[in-house]
Amino acid sequence: MAPLKINYWHVILNIIPQRDSRLFAKKDIIFLCIITSISAWVYYPSLYYDFILLDDDWLIIDNPSIRNLSVEGIKHLFFHDKLDAFYYPLTYVSLAIDYHFFGLDPFWMKLHNLLLHLGSGVLVYFLAKNFSGHQWVAWLVTGLFLLHPIQAENVTWACLRRQVLVQFNFLLSLLLMLKFVDLPGEKKARWLYYLFGFITFSAAMLSKFVAAPLPLLVLLYAWLWKKNGNSKTMLLKNGALLLPFFLFAGLIYFMNHQARAQNFLIHELNYSWAEHALIFFNSFSFYAGKVFYPGCLHLFCPAPVPGKVMTLFFMAGGIAGALLIVAGFVHLLFNQRTFAFLIFSYILLIASSANTMLFVSDTVSTVADRYFYIASSVFFLYISMIAERLVGRGNILLLLTALVILLCIPLTKNQLAHWKNTNTIMERGMRCQPTKEFGYRLAVDHIKSERLDDAKRVFEKTKKLPDDIYFNNPFFIWIEFANMSIRLEDTVEARKFLLAALQRDMNCAEPIGTEVLDTLIKPEGVDYKDYINLRTRLTQEKNCSLKPHRF
Repeated sequence: MAPLKINYWHVILNIIPQRDSRLFAKKDIIFLCIITSISAWVYYPSLYYDFILLDDDWLIIDNPSIRNLSVEGIKHLFFHDKLDAFYYPLTYVSLAIDYHFFGLDPFWMKLHNLLLHLGSGVLVYFLAKNFSGHQWVAWLVTGLFLLHPIQAENVTWACLRRQVLVQFNFLLSLLLMLKFVDLPGEKKARWLYYLFGFITFSAAMLSKFVAAPLPLLVLLYAWLWKKNGNSKTMLLKNGALLLPFFLFAGLIYFMNHQARAQNFLIHELNYSWAEHALIFFNSFSFYAGKVFYPGCLHLFCPAPVPGKVMTLFFMAGGIAGALLIVAGFVHLLFNQRTFAFLIFSYILLIASSANTMLFVSDTVSTVADRYFYIASSVFFLYISMIAERLVGRGNILLLLTALVILLCIPLTKNQLAHWKNTNTIMERGMRCQPTKEFGYRLAVDHIKSERLDDAKRVFEKTKKLPDDIYFNNPFFIWIEFANMSIRLEDTVEARKFLLAALQRDMNCAEPIGTEVLDTLIKPEGVDYKDYINLRTRLTQEKNCSLKPHRF
């Protein structure tokens, strides 16, 4: 028997489902060329913006790990780097490639982000065409994904390479694995899809852990769309085939847990189970609201401190989020497979992100626009299919797509304008979501630019704000805040910041008195060396011990 010959080029391109015999319909090519060109035009001016010194500074500019693209450097990123709070080695390899060829030029790093975003848009188009079966729906979904203003942050903030990199690999892996499920007969070709699906899934997981639900989505797809014979047998068979995916996801979860355990960014909290649940449900309504009303998008939206979660605003958002989840299960009960899959996958994607993984951790991260990115393709597909049901197909949906794109263009350009530099994004933050974290950072920025009146104004306003969840800042951030207070002649606030730095760094059996803090306060500011010497002295003279932090 002659060996089976495989057209590998056909196998690669045949990932894309088509309703006609042509691999790429002419309309597909025309639309994708138009929508990617418009998106590139909208985002192009933002490529010339500065780095944002809120994460770009320590993750890129001052990060020595991305300056070595040798074998040893890559090995360090995968096995020894402890800078980030999570295990994202492929993200930093990607940034290291940019640095190797272009240096610390934000243009090329942002261009890399944009190209990944456009590539994800192409994949979203064919994914939407697969699930909806209609070109009109795919047009609307792709327009929303590429041009909705909620996506702007992920493209123009250089350090968010992890977001666009995981999205591209996640979507490509999902398309490959759905093709694997669809082709039970073509054995050799089928296993090529499986192999490349696992490779791209691994790349997604090494970019960011939020790709973890992918094997569950493949199982769900096989159950809802490919019900042939006994459902239990089918699930067991596909579950066994997906076992390497689950094992690799477990390994990366362990690596993330290890990274979180030894990093200064993690802030342990004492939320009650009710508060955990309320924040979890609130995130769903938070993202849905941003999609339909992108009026004040911002990178930092902190959760309240423990004990202050049960506010009317948070409870209303939590109830709305819970109703979204219930709607998904109602669709499932009525066996409306497409809607059930879309809502359920939305739940899985959001639930896997760091900001809502509250039931397995005593930590919380901020709820922010960027965390919605990986779920956005599925959520946009869901609302686009609802639109298709309401308005029908053809010219009406085409007109709706054109209107959505025309509306998104000015909104996204306006959002991008706030990302010109660190000062503009912090000013935006204080207008949209005033927090102590950003208020004090903005005051520091004003002082560095010798705008003392602006610094005083922001400082006094920030002191009156309610407490919120800070990142567990390293000591040098707290000292920056203390020096700001000294420059603005407020020694009371300076003592608070120094005390926060010492409490972050040390465990002390006795309270640290103001006389100890006053030894650091000088007219010219707090010196880092004096702080470190005091920390050493406290471990020798008092019952204090240093916490095992990275910084």
